Amino acid sequence: TITMIPIIEIINESNPLLQNLLWWALALGACLGGNITIIGASANIVSIGIAKKAGINISFIEFMKVGAIISIISLLIASIYLIIRINIML
Repeated sequence: TITMIPIIEIINESNPLLQNLLWWALALGACLGGNITIIGASANIVSIGIAKKAGINISFIEFMKVGAIISIISLLIASIYLIIRINIML
């Protein structure tokens, strides 16, 4: 995420109209994309720890099977939202 900040700033200089949308796209992608794997977000690690204490073992692959589906759906919804916002702004 942090490597994209300078790139967004450069793009914003040439096209300030998309400034807010690019920041939203970065935030949504980083947040929602982190749900694909256990190590993608700290909340995922905490959830696995709580499940383990409750006697439920969730493997990395098991988590990814569910996390990937949820992340793809979430990212598609976020993409549609951003496309609608772009069309409203233009």
